[in-house]
Amino acid sequence: MEKYSSMSFCSTSTRNGDEPKANYRGRDRSYADLAEFIDEKAEQLDISAVPSKAAELHCLFDNARDSIIALLAFARKTGVLLEGLHHLTILNSLLRDDAGKRTIKTWCNGKLVSIDVDDLDAADAARLALAEQCGVSEQELLRFEQRMADPYGACFRVPCNHQGCSMTKAVSFGNPAEMLDAERLTANEIWYCRYHREAAFLQGGIISDEFLPVLERIRQSPGLAQKDTGAKRDDIQFLQSVGLLTVEKVTYGTRLLCYQVALTDEGHAMLDKLSVAVAVA
Repeated sequence: MEKYSSMSFCSTSTRNGDEPKANYRGRDRSYADLAEFIDEKAEQLDISAVPSKAAELHCLFDNARDSIIALLAFARKTGVLLEGLHHLTILNSLLRDDAGKRTIKTWCNGKLVSIDVDDLDAADAARLALAEQCGVSEQELLRFEQRMADPYGACFRVPCNHQGCSMTKAVSFGNPAEMLDAERLTANEIWYCRYHREAAFLQGGIISDEFLPVLERIRQSPGLAQKDTGAKRDDIQFLQSVGLLTVEKVTYGTRLLCYQVALTDEGHAMLDKLSVAVAVA
């Protein structure tokens, strides 16, 4: 982990030809690559020893301001024309207002809010207290809030295990703990879409992990009604088609009451196989 104190980080200089230790060269890479590079650098940082994040951020802002001013002044002196007004726009965003304040955006309860930099420590303390209440780390809570603010971010996607298939399955979550569970699940889950699950079973005897709780529920309650299995009708039909389940109609006269589901011998064997795989994992 990269560690730095406010003093050591803010006094870093690149004068006299010294280059910062980074392997990113932005000109030949996309903005998405740059964002990924920044995310990687953020993951490596350990800011636990920073006494005041507000003071640290002010220091970083001031250093960035001074560096851009030095760049623009040197470029103007040497007749170098920098592209557009991007540098001036960035510089303006780094400056304090007339009252010496800086406004920043941060996450709070799943929303992006504007606060004064001087209030960052109080906001950070509130987030830390909430993280402890949720049983997660501050960074995990922050990641959850960022995802919840994204209309499409409150889920992870599991790809179909069939090579070349672009189908995915969403695993949603509603709180930080569920996010971590979903993250662990999607990292190792075996899943086949409805177009490839039959081939996976016939060729390799493999079924999606999501069927494990369904088979367990049916084993515990033989003759379970289809609506109580926790599976969609299409899933039950698939498991029946490959010989893992039997589905019987329960009627009263000519009236259909329900469908009762039970495991076949092959279904019991598959459940034992899946249970062992999960235990080993």
